[in-house]
Amino acid sequence: MKTLLLLHSLVLSLCYLFAFTTTTLAKGSYSYIRDVQGEVLNNGGLYYIFPVYAGNGGGLELGRTGSEKCPRTVVQSPSDTSKGLPARLTSKLRFLRSDLLLNIEFELQNPTVCHGEKGERIRWKVVGRSQIVKASTSVDEEEEEKEAITGPFKIQPYKGFYKLVYCQLDQSDECRDLGISVDQQENRRLVVKDGEPLLVVFIKAESGGDEDMVE
Repeated sequence: MKTLLLLHSLVLSLCYLFAFTTTTLAKGSYSYIRDVQGEVLNNGGLYYIFPVYAGNGGGLELGRTGSEKCPRTVVQSPSDTSKGLPARLTSKLRFLRSDLLLNIEFELQNPTVCHGEKGERIRWKVVGRSQIVKASTSVDEEEEEKEAITGPFKIQPYKGFYKLVYCQLDQSDECRDLGISVDQQENRRLVVKDGEPLLVVFIKAESGGDEDMVE
């Protein structure tokens, strides 16, 4: 409990401080994205995506939902103290900004048969009808591939913190919020959810972290 309180206190205090710094760096219609230490996010860097508010779970990770044989759904960890899985954020510039389209990929250091070899990258995507965010390798299930939308994501400032949004590839200026939807098994799935975004911060991962085992 003490660890949980300290982690969220750090997140809140640092983000309130650097929210002002982010605003002052704005040039035109964008701002630089910063982690909880105040450092600008690097293109290709590994970061834990962690919720701002405590009490509903920890960072984002992979979970098995519905009829999935392997964990392929992006979910919020049920443990408040878990940072989740490290995510690699890639775009076209050296430093990440709020106006840049980017890809998000989980990178596992201890994968199972579901996810290939060590270091395999598992890219986020939105599945059409359900609007659920999934993450998978190039050997994904065939029916899922047919429904997948291949658009990128953005990170945008929101209420002093950040939110993740999904942008269709041909309409990069029209992006939709990503929020949490709880299914019947109480999985906290990341889904397209306009007007109800999940507020997040970014914690730099060292070498993949200690939370990267997925069954």
